[in-house]
Amino acid sequence: MYELDLSSIGGFLVAMWDVASGVMRLDPEVFTTVMNTPGAGWIALAIAFVAGISDMVGQSVVLFANRVSPRRFWFSVVASALVLIVSIFFYAFSIWLIVKFVFFLPGRFRIILILVALSYAPIVFSFASLLPYMGNFIYQAVRIWSLLALVVGVRAIAGAVFWQGVLACLLGWLFIQFVVHMPFLKIKAVDAWLWRVMTGTRERLDTQMLADRLAEQRGKLLRGKKS
Repeated sequence: MYELDLSSIGGFLVAMWDVASGVMRLDPEVFTTVMNTPGAGWIALAIAFVAGISDMVGQSVVLFANRVSPRRFWFSVVASALVLIVSIFFYAFSIWLIVKFVFFLPGRFRIILILVALSYAPIVFSFASLLPYMGNFIYQAVRIWSLLALVVGVRAIAGAVFWQGVLACLLGWLFIQFVVHMPFLKIKAVDAWLWRVMTGTRERLDTQMLADRLAEQRGKLLRGKKS
């Protein structure tokens, strides 16, 4: 049984740790406890915020590749966590739309938002994506873990309509992907603008692009010495 004391900062942090641990253990009871505890929704958003920071730290090699200044680095990390929370909001909204207007089931947006935010708890370990050789495996593993947590949460909350809940989550994700790739919405342009604002650099270079450029420059240098 989880007892969440939200009356102090210390109690909030302890409760946050207990809830995140429960989600990562795929314990269905933690989802029902959060839903039945007034104010516990803030724990879910705090977990999602920390997960966003960890996720960006795990991909920080891209920031290093772009020679982002230390101040911009930390600004980008925090801003990326806020962007993740916004994306969780839209994902939850898409699930709510499907639950409401496709399956015609009763579903409160607040509950769906908390459920989705809690499922991001395994992403807290995303910082380990920095590890050489194991980075990509860890990146994918924590996302599969997060998906399993979402399924467990849906089962704990949805009850008899469990499969409809899981299908709504899947359709919601597909809907988000469809919207993101719609050309007239200019999502890529918005993403590029966010990148410029957060990092102060005009062009995003990933590690592969940087390696290609270095190889090209080295090739030109070698050809210049031969001539």
